[in-house]
Amino acid sequence: MIRLSAWAVTLSDGTTATMRPLTVRERIGITEAFASQCAERASADAKLAGMASAEVFREVAAARRNARTASALVMDCFTLDGSMRVLHVASDDAERIAAGVEPKELSWIALEALGVDREDVEVRSDTGNV
Repeated sequence: MIRLSAWAVTLSDGTTATMRPLTVRERIGITEAFASQCAERASADAKLAGMASAEVFREVAAARRNARTASALVMDCFTLDGSMRVLHVASDDAERIAAGVEPKELSWIALEALGVDREDVEVRSDTGNV
């Protein structure tokens, strides 16, 4: 089910915290922040590898372009940084939610805030991975 309004997340201590779906503007902002982070990493890695300026530019441009895809943002939610990036926008209780749910559940909560329907995500039965 795609979340269209705020919902309660039950935490391990029995309390609840409120999450809400992100707006399109917020999703764009998160995507741009993620793209910038990826570009900075690509630049640092390319410079560390001793690449020429033109090569560094190509690496940064490719990293930014790849990070701006919806699939990259979805996959980033399976990292702590990515999940928290979404939770901090979608809830005033982001830190409490992170401390009160299982790490795997944190990813799904972030994905739901992005509008990803949990039931539509295919999980590989042989590995349990998406």
